Amino acid sequence: MAEVERTIYDYAGFWRRVLAFLIDGIVVAFVAQGVIGILEPLIGGTDHVMFMNFDGGTRTMEYGPVGVLKHYSNNGPKFEANFGFRSWASFAIFLAVSWLYEAGLQSSKLQATLGKLALGMRVVDTKGRRIGFAQATGRFFASLLSWLLGCIGYLMVAWSAHKQALHDRMAGTLVVRRVSAPSVELPLPGPLPE
Repeated sequence: MAEVERTIYDYAGFWRRVLAFLIDGIVVAFVAQGVIGILEPLIGGTDHVMFMNFDGGTRTMEYGPVGVLKHYSNNGPKFEANFGFRSWASFAIFLAVSWLYEAGLQSSKLQATLGKLALGMRVVDTKGRRIGFAQATGRFFASLLSWLLGCIGYLMVAWSAHKQALHDRMAGTLVVRRVSAPSVELPLPGPLPE
Protein backbone atom coordinates (compact mmCIF):
# COMPACT_ATOMS: atom_id res chain seq x y z
CA MET A 1 0.00 0.00 0.00
CA ALA A 2 1.26 3.45 -0.92
CA GLU A 3 0.76 6.63 1.04
CA VAL A 4 -0.55 9.74 -0.71
CA GLU A 5 -1.47 13.11 0.64
CA ARG A 6 -4.91 14.40 -0.17
CA THR A 7 -5.54 18.12 -0.50
CA ILE A 8 -8.85 19.51 0.66
CA TYR A 9 -10.10 23.09 0.78
CA ASP A 10 -11.90 25.03 3.44
CA TYR A 11 -13.46 28.50 3.29
CA ALA A 12 -11.04 31.32 4.15
CA GLY A 13 -12.04 33.23 7.27
CA PHE A 14 -12.44 36.94 7.93
CA TRP A 15 -9.11 37.77 9.63
CA ARG A 16 -7.05 35.78 7.12
CA ARG A 17 -8.73 37.76 4.33
CA VAL A 18 -8.13 41.06 6.15
CA LEU A 19 -4.41 40.31 6.41
CA ALA A 20 -4.28 39.39 2.70
CA PHE A 21 -6.09 42.65 1.90
CA LEU A 22 -3.44 44.64 3.81
CA ILE A 23 -0.59 42.86 2.01
CA ASP A 24 -2.26 43.50 -1.35
CA GLY A 25 -2.83 47.15 -0.41
CA ILE A 26 0.89 47.64 0.14
CA VAL A 27 1.76 45.96 -3.17
CA VAL A 28 -0.82 48.00 -5.11
CA ALA A 29 0.30 51.26 -3.45
CA PHE A 30 3.92 50.70 -4.52
CA VAL A 31 3.00 49.71 -8.07
CA ALA A 32 0.49 52.56 -8.47
CA GLN A 33 2.97 55.13 -7.15
CA GLY A 34 5.53 53.86 -9.66
CA VAL A 35 3.04 54.14 -12.53
CA ILE A 36 2.02 57.63 -11.39
CA GLY A 37 5.70 58.63 -11.28
CA ILE A 38 6.26 57.33 -14.82
CA LEU A 39 3.14 59.07 -16.14
CA GLU A 40 3.87 62.33 -14.28
CA PRO A 41 4.70 64.29 -17.48
CA LEU A 42 1.33 63.30 -18.98
CA ILE A 43 -0.66 64.01 -15.82
CA GLY A 44 0.81 67.47 -15.30
CA GLY A 45 3.12 68.85 -12.69
CA THR A 46 0.76 70.92 -10.58
CA ASP A 47 -2.53 70.48 -8.82
CA HIS A 48 -4.37 73.25 -7.02
CA VAL A 49 -6.33 72.21 -3.99
CA MET A 50 -8.54 74.68 -2.19
CA PHE A 51 -10.28 74.11 1.13
CA MET A 52 -13.16 76.39 2.11
CA ASN A 53 -14.10 77.44 5.63
CA PHE A 54 -17.64 78.05 6.78
CA ASP A 55 -16.60 81.65 7.53
CA GLY A 56 -15.16 82.27 4.03
CA GLY A 57 -11.45 81.73 4.83
CA THR A 58 -9.38 79.54 2.53
CA ARG A 59 -6.30 77.37 2.52
CA THR A 60 -4.65 76.79 -0.84
CA MET A 61 -1.97 74.23 -1.67
CA GLU A 62 -0.20 73.86 -5.00
CA TYR A 63 1.67 70.64 -5.77
CA GLY A 64 4.56 70.17 -8.14
CA PRO A 65 6.06 67.01 -9.66
CA VAL A 66 5.57 63.76 -7.74
CA GLY A 67 3.37 65.44 -5.16
CA VAL A 68 5.93 67.92 -3.80
CA LEU A 69 4.21 70.87 -2.11
CA LYS A 70 5.16 74.10 -3.91
CA HIS A 71 2.87 76.71 -2.34
CA TYR A 72 0.76 76.88 0.81
CA SER A 73 -1.49 79.59 2.25
CA ASN A 74 -3.94 79.39 5.14
CA ASN A 75 -6.84 81.52 6.42
CA GLY A 76 -8.39 79.36 9.15
CA PRO A 77 -10.00 75.93 9.70
CA LYS A 78 -10.76 73.72 6.69
CA PHE A 79 -13.99 71.87 5.91
CA GLU A 80 -14.44 71.23 2.16
CA ALA A 81 -12.01 70.27 -0.58
CA ASN A 82 -11.96 70.72 -4.34
CA PHE A 83 -9.37 68.52 -6.00
CA GLY A 84 -7.72 69.27 -9.30
CA PHE A 85 -6.99 67.16 -12.36
CA ARG A 86 -3.77 65.65 -10.95
CA SER A 87 -5.62 64.22 -7.95
CA TRP A 88 -8.34 62.68 -10.10
CA ALA A 89 -5.80 61.29 -12.58
CA SER A 90 -3.80 59.73 -9.73
CA PHE A 91 -6.98 58.20 -8.31
CA ALA A 92 -7.92 56.78 -11.73
CA ILE A 93 -4.43 55.26 -12.11
CA PHE A 94 -4.64 53.74 -8.61
CA LEU A 95 -8.06 52.25 -9.43
CA ALA A 96 -6.82 50.83 -12.76
CA VAL A 97 -3.73 49.27 -11.14
CA SER A 98 -5.90 47.75 -8.39
CA TRP A 99 -8.32 46.29 -10.94
CA LEU A 100 -5.64 44.83 -13.21
CA TYR A 101 -3.70 43.45 -10.24
CA GLU A 102 -6.69 41.71 -8.67
CA ALA A 103 -8.52 40.56 -11.79
CA GLY A 104 -5.33 39.52 -13.56
CA LEU A 105 -3.90 37.45 -10.73
CA GLN A 106 -7.19 35.92 -9.58
CA SER A 107 -7.98 34.73 -13.11
CA SER A 108 -4.44 33.44 -13.69
CA LYS A 109 -3.13 29.97 -12.87
CA LEU A 110 -2.23 31.32 -9.41
CA GLN A 111 -5.93 32.03 -8.70
CA ALA A 112 -4.93 34.54 -6.04
CA THR A 113 -3.38 37.93 -5.43
CA LEU A 114 0.02 37.95 -3.74
CA GLY A 115 -1.58 38.54 -0.34
CA LYS A 116 -3.98 35.63 -0.73
CA LEU A 117 -1.20 33.46 -2.14
CA ALA A 118 1.04 34.21 0.84
CA LEU A 119 -1.72 33.06 3.18
CA GLY A 120 -2.61 29.93 1.21
CA MET A 121 -5.88 31.15 -0.30
CA ARG A 122 -7.39 30.85 -3.76
CA VAL A 123 -10.39 32.45 -5.48
CA VAL A 124 -12.65 29.93 -7.22
CA ASP A 125 -16.17 29.84 -8.62
CA THR A 126 -18.91 28.09 -6.65
CA LYS A 127 -17.97 24.76 -8.27
CA GLY A 128 -14.31 25.08 -7.31
CA ARG A 129 -13.03 26.03 -10.76
CA ARG A 130 -10.69 28.84 -11.77
CA ILE A 131 -12.50 32.07 -12.58
CA GLY A 132 -12.04 34.02 -15.81
CA PHE A 133 -10.92 37.62 -16.22
CA ALA A 134 -14.49 38.88 -16.75
CA GLN A 135 -15.72 37.22 -13.55
CA ALA A 136 -12.67 38.52 -11.65
CA THR A 137 -13.41 42.01 -13.02
CA GLY A 138 -17.00 41.78 -11.82
CA ARG A 139 -15.76 40.64 -8.42
CA PHE A 140 -13.37 43.61 -8.20
CA PHE A 141 -16.00 46.24 -9.05
CA ALA A 142 -18.54 44.55 -6.76
CA SER A 143 -15.93 44.86 -3.97
CA LEU A 144 -16.12 48.63 -4.43
CA LEU A 145 -19.82 48.35 -3.57
CA SER A 146 -18.88 46.38 -0.44
CA TRP A 147 -16.62 49.28 0.50
CA LEU A 148 -19.18 51.98 -0.34
CA LEU A 149 -21.71 50.31 1.93
CA GLY A 150 -19.52 51.11 4.92
CA CYS A 151 -17.58 47.84 4.59
CA ILE A 152 -20.68 45.86 5.59
CA GLY A 153 -20.17 43.80 2.44
CA TYR A 154 -16.75 42.72 3.73
CA LEU A 155 -18.07 41.98 7.22
CA MET A 156 -20.51 39.47 5.74
CA VAL A 157 -17.58 37.02 5.62
CA ALA A 158 -17.79 36.73 9.41
CA TRP A 159 -21.36 35.38 9.45
CA SER A 160 -21.88 33.89 5.98
CA ALA A 161 -22.15 30.09 5.84
CA HIS A 162 -19.61 29.88 3.01
CA LYS A 163 -17.65 32.89 4.29
CA GLN A 164 -18.63 34.97 1.25
CA ALA A 165 -18.44 38.75 1.18
CA LEU A 166 -21.11 40.65 -0.72
CA HIS A 167 -18.86 40.87 -3.78
CA ASP A 168 -18.26 37.09 -3.65
CA ARG A 169 -22.00 36.47 -3.71
CA MET A 170 -22.52 38.95 -6.53
CA ALA A 171 -19.70 37.42 -8.62
CA GLY A 172 -20.43 33.78 -7.74
CA THR A 173 -17.03 33.19 -6.14
CA LEU A 174 -15.55 31.63 -3.03
CA VAL A 175 -12.25 32.28 -1.28
CA VAL A 176 -10.82 28.97 -0.10
CA ARG A 177 -7.69 27.93 1.69
CA ARG A 178 -5.73 24.80 1.18
CA VAL A 179 -5.77 22.30 4.03
CA SER A 180 -3.65 19.15 3.77
CA ALA A 181 -5.38 16.10 5.16
CA PRO A 182 -3.53 13.26 6.86
CA SER A 183 -2.00 10.65 4.62
CA VAL A 184 -4.35 7.97 3.41
CA GLU A 185 -3.26 4.48 2.47
CA LEU A 186 -4.48 3.36 -0.93
CA PRO A 187 -3.96 -0.10 -2.42
CA LEU A 188 -1.56 -0.31 -5.33
CA PRO A 189 -3.22 -1.23 -8.61
CA GLY A 190 -3.07 -4.91 -9.48
CA PRO A 191 -1.69 -6.34 -12.68
CA LEU A 192 -3.35 -5.22 -15.87
CA PRO A 193 -5.69 -7.76 -17.50
CA GLU A 194 -4.17 -9.54 -20.51
